[in-house]
Amino acid sequence: MAESRPPFRADHVGSLLRPASLKALRLEREAGKASAAQLAAAEDAAIREGVKLQEEAGLQGITDGEMRRKSWHMDFLMQLSGLTSEGKVLPVTFHGREGDRFFTRPDLRLASRVTRPQPIFVDAFKFLKSATTRTPKLTMPSPSMFYTQVGRANIDRTVYPDLDAFVEDLAAAYRAEIADLYAAGCRYLQLDDVSLAYLCDEEMRARGREQGDDPEAQLALSVKLIQATLRDRPRDLTVCTHLCRGNFRSSWRAQGGYATVAETIFTQLPYDGFFLSSSSTMRARGISPPSGTCPRTCASSWGSSAPRWAPSRRWTTSSAGSTKRPGISRSTSSVSAPSAASRRPWRATTWPCPRSGPSSACAWT
Repeated sequence: MAESRPPFRADHVGSLLRPASLKALRLEREAGKASAAQLAAAEDAAIREGVKLQEEAGLQGITDGEMRRKSWHMDFLMQLSGLTSEGKVLPVTFHGREGDRFFTRPDLRLASRVTRPQPIFVDAFKFLKSATTRTPKLTMPSPSMFYTQVGRANIDRTVYPDLDAFVEDLAAAYRAEIADLYAAGCRYLQLDDVSLAYLCDEEMRARGREQGDDPEAQLALSVKLIQATLRDRPRDLTVCTHLCRGNFRSSWRAQGGYATVAETIFTQLPYDGFFLSSSSTMRARGISPPSGTCPRTCASSWGSSAPRWAPSRRWTTSSAGSTKRPGISRSTSSVSAPSAASRRPWRATTWPCPRSGPSSACAWT
């Protein structure tokens, strides 16, 4: 019998590779060579195809593949008030098997109080809900991601002399969006967060200190932000999180196991489930995907000390399948690999602990 409430035993973290034709049309729209209606129609078609793919794979939680987004997080964050830019960009380096890849992001600062002037992803959710008979799942960046775009040095101290008011304003903006999503019928929400995984990387922690951000203080701030964001949420709204080390064309930005943050995220974050990247960079630090029989939430995959931290609610790892490149997907797991065999749902018998299971890896590009 299919599970009735998320998170599901086999789940999809959200993003799918966007068709080349859709990416090309978005560029044409930005250049004024295509209309908004043309782009919306192409996005609608891509979402319907992605929904069909997920349903045929046997998944119960269905996303829109983030087909409407140019950026998985900035499309949301930039619609909150307060962020400004002088047009400069910051270099970002990702690492992969074929070498480093380079990316840029805007150099942002927070110059006024954070508010949500209008709904952001509500219309996108309404379309997704109309396109599936299963559980529609909406993904959005965690509030922690907003802070990482600026850091304390780029938050105007005349606006926020201390960060307590910042936390309350940002959380209030998120709560307003969540309330509108709930009113539209959303019962499954996922907050995507690379910032917490970045705190597991010693080089990135050192870089943060150089920029005036203490990693432990940033972790504590993330806890405050997420707790305030999910304060008084409806009881029947499931909220999970997806943590990964960044993904740009199958390359990563950070590495290292979760031991640095495991106790905090498992005991202080009020999530119903955790989608945790389980890549080769984790295995290099002595952490591997769940195997064998273990108590509670398959916490044995986190090392000998993790079980005392793991909550008695379910989470999944996100390494069982990848939608980035079909060639590296397991034949029984990936929802986007080309063969019919690879579109079968994950076998629950291979995940012995009832509160763990596989999910796809993120596929943003």
